[in-house]
Amino acid sequence: MAWRFNNETKKVAYYETLAEAEAAQGEKKMPIFSTKEELTDAKISIKDLVFIYNGNIEEGQPQIAGFKNRAAGVDVVFALLNGDELPTEGIKAPAEPKAPKVPGGGKGQRGRFEGKKLYPVMETNPRREGSFGWRSLNIIMENPGISTKEYLEKGGRLRDLQWDVERNQTRVE
Repeated sequence: MAWRFNNETKKVAYYETLAEAEAAQGEKKMPIFSTKEELTDAKISIKDLVFIYNGNIEEGQPQIAGFKNRAAGVDVVFALLNGDELPTEGIKAPAEPKAPKVPGGGKGQRGRFEGKKLYPVMETNPRREGSFGWRSLNIIMENPGISTKEYLEKGGRLRDLQWDVERNQTRVE
């Protein structure tokens, strides 16, 4: 048994013999290994070992985030390719998915302006006509007392609102 790792595709090819793997090599010198020691000596990074693992696990098995170190990666990947029982030492489980952000959850500008009314301070729009900022401020100028929610629904942007508030072009109540 022998394997050849393709550095470009991040795939591992299986061969019955080392001679077959070497014959399939062609001009590109890609790592070939038939023992754990050869895999250890092969120029395959930890990141590539993770690609090999995640690309060869059985369907339904969770993918991993990484290995504790390269030696652990070599042990796990070699066991996987040989069909042996996988060691669990040294595997970094994938991070728990983060909870989705809740609009108005009190973070960022949306939370700061949530439930507030917006009023123009100026009679004419000082922004460059046609720009995103001009359109955002124009929504407020055409709809004095508009709620933040309505402002956003009409296409206003929070970054423009923040800019206008900082420059006293919009009042928030």
